[in-house]
Amino acid sequence: MSEAEQQILRLLTEIRDAQREELAYRRRVLDESFDLQKKSVALQKGAVRAQRAYMWVVIVGVTLVVALMALVKLLTGP
Repeated sequence: MSEAEQQILRLLTEIRDAQREELAYRRRVLDESFDLQKKSVALQKGAVRAQRAYMWVVIVGVTLVVALMALVKLLTGP
């Protein structure tokens, strides 16, 4: 094999190795991205559950306040 052919072979090998490294890096980044997305979705679901619970507490609280105000008005007269 001539020197030029050996040099071409080395260059092609370097290119192949660099492409493999780049592919491995992209796979790691993609896996990390998927993991972060899964965590984000889980956090959002938890936030929605908390928001719904808070909404029900507010609704019940407001209803009780209105009922108590009506009771006070009824007991104290016009």
